[in-house]
Amino acid sequence: MKGPNNWFDFAADDIKSGEILLREGMYNMACFHAQQAAEKALKGFLVFTKTSSPRIHNLPELLDECSAMNGKRWKKSATTVYNIGYHFIWCPKYRRKILAGEVAERLKALLLEKASQIQMEIARMEIMPDHVHLFVKATPVNSPHFIAHQLKGYTSRIIRIEFPCIKSRLPSLWTRSYYCESVGHISEKTVRRYIEEQKNR
Repeated sequence: MKGPNNWFDFAADDIKSGEILLREGMYNMACFHAQQAAEKALKGFLVFTKTSSPRIHNLPELLDECSAMNGKRWKKSATTVYNIGYHFIWCPKYRRKILAGEVAERLKALLLEKASQIQMEIARMEIMPDHVHLFVKATPVNSPHFIAHQLKGYTSRIIRIEFPCIKSRLPSLWTRSYYCESVGHISEKTVRRYIEEQKNR
């Protein structure tokens, strides 16, 4: 059985062949080698992670294998396998301690509602009286700025309508700033644990 490095070497060879064919104007053959490179790289990845044998020779099936591995950590679109996580933190205006009780519960519901609308998963959430922690799993098409803008804008508008006492105290619910950190699979557990521990601090 070939090891992962063999498959990665084969993929690199196909990329080199594709580059030569592109320069020669042989686009169909270059495209074929590009697809072969993608298939071989995915096979190498699957062998490396010990999640599948490399007997699959179909790119969509290989993408399915990758998306199904390790508790569905990997997701896929028609052409992409991805694992994108962000840790967000933001605060109410003037760092007021207003996110408690009914406000906190309603905020959680609204965040989940909006996340579903923009096809994003909130993997972990902790609402503290004066700040919000979110660990989200995003798609490649949604930037961190877009995510923060959508979540903050949506929740601010509805919370201030439903809780007039907050609207009378604050010109807007949130500060304009926020913190965002990209999270890889190695640090994912650390971020989840960090968010879960916030209530005890």
